[in-house]
Amino acid sequence: MSYVTTIAEVNSLIENDVLESKTLEYKLEIPGASHDERKEFLADISSFANSSGGQILYGISAENGIAREIIGIENSLLDNATLRLENLLRDSLQPRIHGIEFIRIPIEDTGRSILVLRVSKSFSSPHVVNYSGHWRFYGRNSGGKYPIDAIELRTAFQFYPEIEGRFRDFRAERISAIKDNQLAPPLVGLGRLCMHLIPLGYRDTNIDITRVKDEPQLYSLMSPIDSGIESVRFNLDGLISSWSSPQIGFASSYVQLRRMGLLKQLPHIYYALGQTVS
Repeated sequence: MSYVTTIAEVNSLIENDVLESKTLEYKLEIPGASHDERKEFLADISSFANSSGGQILYGISAENGIAREIIGIENSLLDNATLRLENLLRDSLQPRIHGIEFIRIPIEDTGRSILVLRVSKSFSSPHVVNYSGHWRFYGRNSGGKYPIDAIELRTAFQFYPEIEGRFRDFRAERISAIKDNQLAPPLVGLGRLCMHLIPLGYRDTNIDITRVKDEPQLYSLMSPIDSGIESVRFNLDGLISSWSSPQIGFASSYVQLRRMGLLKQLPHIYYALGQTVS
């Protein structure tokens, strides 16, 4: 999913007749203070968090789900509106959803802006709307949000503990291999400092790692913590960058980007006592 960040990208949505989707919605106005508007807002946000994440663009006129015109929201209203919505989200969604962002995209010379509300896929889901007597879980598909039924809700509660267990098992297996120097390239010395990074948008599917070498911003992330990038190559796990040591055939640090979306940085650190640290 690509988040909208500039007015040019907003214009592109209109020029290309981009339709609302599982991860995108258009709204002309910011939700008001009525019971129905608040409930609708909470259902929208929870449905994104319980599914694949997404974004809502406020200040866009749409017709049959297709963006038609940039209207914007008056800048003078944004501070209070954002605070009100943040408080509503904090008080009326359980458990609380983290990673929600309000982004303003100014419309030049108008005193108005597009307000983009970004919601990441949540690892604490499923989240329930608990507002003024309304208690319900929502999911999302290409047709928009919908109430989650009992079967889907049972699956949701089972899925995330399983994912957490798989992450723990992955970490334990990798640390064991690192301690025994069973990974390629082998590292010099005994000291180890290892960092495993798992993206918030993790899915159990392969990712395209071939484009990393062609995009400078992504390529820069492949630099090991304590050095630069000396070599980059594909291996069985995915894409690996490393910095060689004076000892031939060994590395002092490396970064492994896995096709499954897990990033492991392993710089070599010399310790006076030569202890392995994990």
